[in-house]
Amino acid sequence: MKNRDNHNILVIVFKDGQKSTLSFPYSTQKNDAVRQALSTGEFNEEKIDKFIWMDETSENLSMYGDFFDVEKNEVDFVQHAIGERLKQIRVSRKVIMQKLDIEMIKLMESEEPCDGCRKHITDMKKYLRDIPSLIKDYPFTNSNQVLAFNPYDNIFDLIIENPGSGYSTAPTIEIERPNAHPLRKGFPLKAEAVVENGSIVEVKITSVGSSYLSRPKITVSAPDQEGGEQAVITATLPENNVNLPPLVIE
Repeated sequence: MKNRDNHNILVIVFKDGQKSTLSFPYSTQKNDAVRQALSTGEFNEEKIDKFIWMDETSENLSMYGDFFDVEKNEVDFVQHAIGERLKQIRVSRKVIMQKLDIEMIKLMESEEPCDGCRKHITDMKKYLRDIPSLIKDYPFTNSNQVLAFNPYDNIFDLIIENPGSGYSTAPTIEIERPNAHPLRKGFPLKAEAVVENGSIVEVKITSVGSSYLSRPKITVSAPDQEGGEQAVITATLPENNVNLPPLVIE
């Protein structure tokens, strides 16, 4: 028996890659739906590549219009979840950005210059602006993972406790992955070392970390020259602690 709460969806795929979606009552057949769509005169049949029929679906029309994958012939729920998560992130991000703007104004008005402070705030604001693109590029495997993803609790800097010696090339830096709740994934912190005269003189953050509850464990590879001393690097404490509860999609 058909579920009267469901409906049928006709996806019209055009040769230029565009698509149009139409909703029909649950009792409508595909051929009838196609005839009704073409009879409106709205669509040029010569430009249509194919018709995709979704029988008895509970998803709303916008899901098929915005997130339907024509090649896989299914709704991309991960992309839908990314869109919903970004709406939440933009709200919380706005609050943080406003606070950073206030701190920057204070620094500019201060009689004691702090170039390091200004750079730190600039780096934080750049990361916050980049979050949407970083989220879109992250390899999510399901929609629940997306909605529980934590882009905050960040680590922005590493400290050279011991520059080491005996390095003819830059050592590798292994950093513990985000150590928050296992369901709250985050961006792993990544960094590269710069070596001069056998010692580390700078550590460049190549990927800001997120979802860290504490400083991660960091291991620097041993020097390749005999008699060298292994460098020691530590992370600063996590910042931007936004206590957002994890969300779950049914």
